[in-house]
Amino acid sequence: MPFQLLLFAGICYVGLSIIDQNVTRHSFLIGSNYEEVLQAARSLLPVLLGLVATWVMDRMRSIRQFLRRRLV
Repeated sequence: MPFQLLLFAGICYVGLSIIDQNVTRHSFLIGSNYEEVLQAARSLLPVLLGLVATWVMDRMRSIRQFLRRRLV
């Protein structure tokens, strides 16, 4: 479980860095506010990770309960 969350966080970080590089290269498409957009995305990342972790833990709990009822 913690490994999966670390993997997800790593994928999100790599994705944000790729977006950052592309936006820096093509900043004329977005304007001068791209740094604010990226900062907002980075600040929302812990919230997103928390929501995903909560959802995954809830799903695992319900799957375990389902299997216990089936096997007993």
